[in-house]
Parts: sequence; structure tokens; C-alpha cells
Amino acid sequence: MSYTFPLMGISGGVLSTMNKMDKYPIKSPDTASRIIDKEAVVVIPGKNIVNIFNKVGSLIWELTDGKRSIRDIGHIISEEFDVSADKACHDAARFIEELEKKGVVEIKDNGSLSRDIQKDI
Repeated sequence: MSYTFPLMGISGGVLSTMNKMDKYPIKSPDTASRIIDKEAVVVIPGKNIVNIFNKVGSLIWELTDGKRSIRDIGHIISEEFDVSADKACHDAARFIEELEKKGVVEIKDNGSLSRDIQKDI
């Protein structure tokens, strides 16, 4: 499958993303989402924000469950798309970092149980 970085125009340093590889992202309970034709539509109702992710971003979103590290997610992306594990891990970390800045995900030090309170739209 063709690989396209989930968010174009994002710059990020290697150091900041490498420090997060063993962290565990989890969806914010303030979001609602649905996958439509392999593309995620993610809504933050309280902020009136709607995000639509491409196929790579959507897979990252689906894997963001608090049980997988950013490194784990990158390796799954690498297996699914035609991209090296290093690039997939780095890009996944940059994408998740951007989602964290927007309040869409939270980054935890340890894996945890999936949140069942994330809403489906």
C-alpha cells in the first residue's frame, strides 16, 4: 500500500520524537471518531474541531489505544505500508506529538487499559 505521511508540513526534531518512542498514546476522552472508507473523522465537540486523517493517520488513530507504544505503532505501520521501520516510527511519533498538542491524544509513560469512554460518532 502507498505510504503518505499523515500530516504534511509538520516539522519536528529527531530528538523530541526519539524520546517518546516508548511512550503510550491514548485517545482523549473529549474526542469522538468514526472510520469511513479507511479514513478517520475525529471530532473534538467542545472546541468545534473536525480532523480527517489519511489512511496512514487513520491506522495510527486506530492503534492509539494506550496498549501500544509509539514504537509498536510505527512497526505496524511499517508492515502495512511500503516504508522502513525507522521512518514509520519517526513519522508516527511526529504525528502523535502533533495530536497531543491539539488535545486529541494523551501520552502516558506506561501502557494501560483502553478507554471505553471514547465516543463513536
